[in-house]
Amino acid sequence: MPPDIIPPSIFADDDATMPKLDDQISTLQERLRQLKLRQQRIDARKRAIETLRERKAETRRQFVVGSVILAKVQEGVLDPMQLRDWLNQTLTRRDDRALFHLPPKDEPLKDALSAAPALLASAAGAAEVGSPALRAPAGE
Repeated sequence: MPPDIIPPSIFADDDATMPKLDDQISTLQERLRQLKLRQQRIDARKRAIETLRERKAETRRQFVVGSVILAKVQEGVLDPMQLRDWLNQTLTRRDDRALFHLPPKDEPLKDALSAAPALLASAAGAAEVGSPALRAPAGE
């Protein structure tokens, strides 16, 4: 046999292994696609958990700040009318305004002095979480 002629039997095995390699490549590509999808879901879950954690922390901060402000009103350090003015300027939702006995934003503010005791009573009752600083003094 001359050296430049290769017998056809050498190529017979290559034709049989090519489909096997193609199948393996396809299988691995599908597995990679599934793993990438799984990683995307894990990342999305982590982001959702972190967003929830941040939202809870923000809500807690708002609660604490509100409790401090109400305590300062109860102690007489902060003028209740100042708090009412801040609430009146800031609150826009009808149910938020009703919570503090404020008229809807499109209606004029009624006599603030007559509503101040109601504001303090509702604020003290809403904020009472067991802290003595947030309770109304005895005798009132």
